[in-house]
Amino acid sequence: EGNGIFKLPISNNQVQHNAIKNYYKDEKQKSYLSNNAIRGLYADEKGFLWIATIEGLNRMDIYRENFTSFYFDIKQPDAEPTISDLAVTAIYPAGDGYLWLGTLSCLVKFNTNDFSHEVFPHHFNIYRYGWVEISKIIEDNKNNLWLASKEELMSFDTKTKTYTCYKNDPLIPESLIYN
Repeated sequence: EGNGIFKLPISNNQVQHNAIKNYYKDEKQKSYLSNNAIRGLYADEKGFLWIATIEGLNRMDIYRENFTSFYFDIKQPDAEPTISDLAVTAIYPAGDGYLWLGTLSCLVKFNTNDFSHEVFPHHFNIYRYGWVEISKIIEDNKNNLWLASKEELMSFDTKTKTYTCYKNDPLIPESLIYN
């Protein structure tokens, strides 16, 4: 699944088709993507491209064109192990060298300076003891994170480190469809 990422050189507002470069998982190379299925991108001010894949987080040094991969232990304890346990599905820059990462079962706060991370699992029994893929993370003016998926909306209070889940059920007046 997926074709990795492409670098499209532009000169005089035109793509230089003969110079397009494809970066993909190729274990014969010294440095490569962990997986070709890309779920999110973020370019930081230091010249790194952060790449969310279904097999971890990758950092590409855009000047040296090399990759570093990061993996997180995010599997819910009662769930059967799957390749999805490694998936990073969304990236949101938190400032001060941190990234918020969406996964199938939690949020991860990742320090881009020392590569440490903190995992914030939720305790909703929604999908395989986790929930469905976080497709988007945004922050409101109170520093709460809002997490979107195809099935629901969740908020994460960054101060109390608690989740609130908002489900959509057209038969229940208090659900998302009526609010």
